[in-house]
Amino acid sequence: MFALFAAVSLTLLAFGGYAGGTLVQLGFPVNPILIGAVGTAITAGWTAIRRPESLSGIAAPLVLWATMISGFVNSTRSTDYADGKFFQLLTLTPLMAFGAVILLSIPEVRSRLVWCLVAWGGLVAALQFLNPAEGGNPLTVSAEGSTYQNYGFAVGAAAVILLVLAVRKSAWAIPLLVVGAGFMWLAMLSGSRGPVIAALVAVLAGFASSRLPAFVTIAGAVVAFVTFQYVEVWQYLPERLQTLEGDSTDARVSMVQIAWSEFLANPIGLGWGELQPYMAFVGPDLAYPHNVFVEVAAEAGIIGITGLVGYALYSLVRQYRAASGGIESAIFALAVFTIGNAAVSGDIISNRGMHLFLAAGVAAWVIRKNMPAEPADEAEQEEAPVKTVDLASGRWT
Repeated sequence: MFALFAAVSLTLLAFGGYAGGTLVQLGFPVNPILIGAVGTAITAGWTAIRRPESLSGIAAPLVLWATMISGFVNSTRSTDYADGKFFQLLTLTPLMAFGAVILLSIPEVRSRLVWCLVAWGGLVAALQFLNPAEGGNPLTVSAEGSTYQNYGFAVGAAAVILLVLAVRKSAWAIPLLVVGAGFMWLAMLSGSRGPVIAALVAVLAGFASSRLPAFVTIAGAVVAFVTFQYVEVWQYLPERLQTLEGDSTDARVSMVQIAWSEFLANPIGLGWGELQPYMAFVGPDLAYPHNVFVEVAAEAGIIGITGLVGYALYSLVRQYRAASGGIESAIFALAVFTIGNAAVSGDIISNRGMHLFLAAGVAAWVIRKNMPAEPADEAEQEEAPVKTVDLASGRWT
């Protein structure tokens, strides 16, 4: 029960905002993100006390936050966005990173988290029918109070999990494949290009991490390409998915170019929220470049972006090495998925899903570090006590 409560808390803290507006319109009294934050703080604190070895992973996010110090020091602008960003980088965002490193050092929490995300994707999909958005393209799927990007991300994450698990769970392969394909189709109907492209790449990454023969991954990529190129499925999808061109793409390219220029001109970093006036040249309501890496480079400087890229690579390598089973392969695929989305949508504070699954890679190292060493020879193996893992506590006994 503890593992499930922790997994639900992490899910709500990372992804609660994707359905928060819709739930409020339907009468839900509390913001899901707040519930997740409280639950994560309680469960992470309890785990840190009961399992102090789980704290060995917090050094990595501590180093990450230390590299971003110039973003805090140079931040002088006082606007709603800048003040909110500064506040969240000291509260919700580190709670996500540090809490996830601690809690995901428990193996059972990791498996519960994966299935919680599938359930969350199903809930978001159901909300579309309970509270459908009005006045939009009938082929564009989203719920009133949410956005098509949020919808696409939630159902896309569920698709990634199920499709990756399908290649590892032979007894359940067909049901997982069918339901996963259904979630992927819903992601496409959302009209959000970022989640769809990131999901396709993440599924292939999950296949590769599951140690399948290389030809299986290559064949999957070829089948996907041929299907979309020659079967003309594009005609059944929203117009936004039929081309990568358009005002949205042009705006993102312009914002990235401006942010990169500011980084080159100010390599020590402008400060958190200081990009907002430069983004206003592209659009009045824009505050960040919709690419977390360029954003961190411009606002936290060269040390900040070095820290983020190094942290991401470290986490991905650790998670890839841990991907010996279906759940761990799915977590690796979700890390790729969330990073891909962060490269085209949102900012450093809204992409809590990326912080969640980068923390999962660090926690995978913590689990491996705390595993008992194998006996050196057969004689020692006979004398060594049998060790098993208690999934509820994560302790080896």
